[in-house]
Amino acid sequence: MEIETRYQIVYSPSSEADLHQTAAYLARHSASASLTVLKEIKKRIDALAKMPRLHPVYEMDQRYRRMVVGSWLVFYRIIEEDRIVFIARVYRVERNVGAIEG
Repeated sequence: MEIETRYQIVYSPSSEADLHQTAAYLARHSASASLTVLKEIKKRIDALAKMPRLHPVYEMDQRYRRMVVGSWLVFYRIIEEDRIVFIARVYRVERNVGAIEG
């Protein structure tokens, strides 16, 4: 029987702020759309606990991986020794991404 290895999901303060800003931005247009988008982002982030290497390394900063969720980009790092997926930032696709530091 294979033992499933799971990683802990840890959000940076910056990524938490990004998600709050996302919710506020979307709620101005539609409260239900805001909830739907945030649930999808959260679901996809939670899935990283089982498969953190599913998404490609970010070419501009190879310490991070990049996951696309609709119109949003989730940048994260895998901290192997602690079995952590560290969610650094969550940006709209259109945003000019500079430094990712979370």
